[in-house]
Amino acid sequence: MKCTALMDTGSQVSIFPARLLSAARKNGFDVDADVEETTLKKPARVYDASGYRMTFQGAVKLSLQVDHGETQRIAFLVDSAKHGMILLGTNALPKLGWKLMPDKPQWRARTKAEESKKKPGSRRCMHGPVQQHNTKSSKEVTVAGRVYLKPGETKMISVYCDDMKQKGVLWSSVAALPDTVCPGTRCCVQIPVRNSLAGAKVFRKGEVVGTYEPAEIVEHEPLSYESDVLERTVEISANRLKKLLSILGIKKQEGEQTHGLAKLIKKYANMFAVSEQELTQTSLVEHTIDTGDAKPIRQKPRPVPLATRMELRNILSDLQERKVIEPSRS
Repeated sequence: MKCTALMDTGSQVSIFPARLLSAARKNGFDVDADVEETTLKKPARVYDASGYRMTFQGAVKLSLQVDHGETQRIAFLVDSAKHGMILLGTNALPKLGWKLMPDKPQWRARTKAEESKKKPGSRRCMHGPVQQHNTKSSKEVTVAGRVYLKPGETKMISVYCDDMKQKGVLWSSVAALPDTVCPGTRCCVQIPVRNSLAGAKVFRKGEVVGTYEPAEIVEHEPLSYESDVLERTVEISANRLKKLLSILGIKKQEGEQTHGLAKLIKKYANMFAVSEQELTQTSLVEHTIDTGDAKPIRQKPRPVPLATRMELRNILSDLQERKVIEPSRS
């Protein structure tokens, strides 16, 4: 039975649509004799390009032949897709005898660069730098092993460079990978990387993620600095109590309540804000709004861009944990 297949180099698994098995059985193909159903030891956690978890009906092994090549037994996850197209992941490449990227073009470019250095005259000056620009520099930092990151996931990624035997700085060219100071003990170091995108992120082996600059590292003692929750941009008056009493106008009034209020302010003088820079710097009070029997107003759902969904979800979760907001009961 002939059918269409798609090679997805970003997928680690191969997927077979269940409708093709039904179509093969109707066409007289002996499915029971060729298809071997396998049991997964644990549920497969597979995510699509948007970061959503995919569901499967099971897993099978069946015979597959591409063009006029040899027939191989390939493992597939079975889903209920309607398109009827086989998806071949990277797990099928070795058995089919395929490779993603041959090394010959890189060696050919390097050979031309070396030949251009040997040729005298202006030709060496014109072509030498151009060929060297296309070759792999010794100071380039590459990924040592393939790493797959789900949305919001943090993993250690191994990067490699020959110059990392010396102390220096890794200048990253990837947003997810931070600039890093390396101790210079080995050529391969591990760096924590977090995927803050809404979709999955894949670091492939050999991918260039930055450059390495050998340098002398000088460490200084950290500064001891204590600060409040918010940064203060102006100096606050030293005599807080006098300023508070002046703002509230308590000195001009007399009575038992006024005297009690003055004692309260004197006891908690540091809790009251005397300028806008001090607002929200206390946790001694909570602000609530009594809505009585009024029901919450149901607003129309607003579309959120895919790139900002994960960040918005983290912000809402943080506000809910700090009890700034609560789930609606409408």
